[in-house]
Amino acid sequence: MRLTFDLTAMFIFGTDPGCLAADFPQVPFAAAMDEAEAVLFYRHVTPIAWLRLQTYLNIGHHKKMTRAQQVLDASIAEYVSLRRERAASAADTNADGSDAADLLTLYMACQDECLEFRPERWLTEAGRLRHEPSYKFVAFNVGPRTCLGKDLAFTQMKGVVAAVLPRFRVEVAAGAVVRPKLSIILHMKDGLKVRVYKRQDDAC
Repeated sequence: MRLTFDLTAMFIFGTDPGCLAADFPQVPFAAAMDEAEAVLFYRHVTPIAWLRLQTYLNIGHHKKMTRAQQVLDASIAEYVSLRRERAASAADTNADGSDAADLLTLYMACQDECLEFRPERWLTEAGRLRHEPSYKFVAFNVGPRTCLGKDLAFTQMKGVVAAVLPRFRVEVAAGAVVRPKLSIILHMKDGLKVRVYKRQDDAC
């Protein structure tokens, strides 16, 4: 999960949040995402009357979601500010910013265009509505409930396996317990504890 969050943040915001640092730090942005996902799951299995009462009293999961939203908003605002500073710096040095690969920078570069009202872009030369397949847009899914991160997740898993297994032997630690974490993204609560050995000499 830490690897996924770091890679996703670098791809979208161009910033490494450092979830995979040696000391496994508590990153507020990542923690807020986990909290929001858990609350979204909770809302699917909770009576509506109780949800409304929590909202009215600002308690329970409603309060947790409010705190998570505040952290997410502040973090994203900071990332946007950093990208604007980088764009201004590139303009001062006559750089075109063409080396920027994160989505946020690319979206900001075409902001004046994503704001231009040109309905004809959705029309064919014959004046009929143009069909654009949903896979062309990051915001759309393909098929019912298809996860946008599915292919990325498979690529990450293959990359990790290819990088780790030829050099290390991995064994589940004795007494390790695997518990699922209830969330809209299913993953293991508290992770999976393992012992890692170098394959050359099986040194721990």
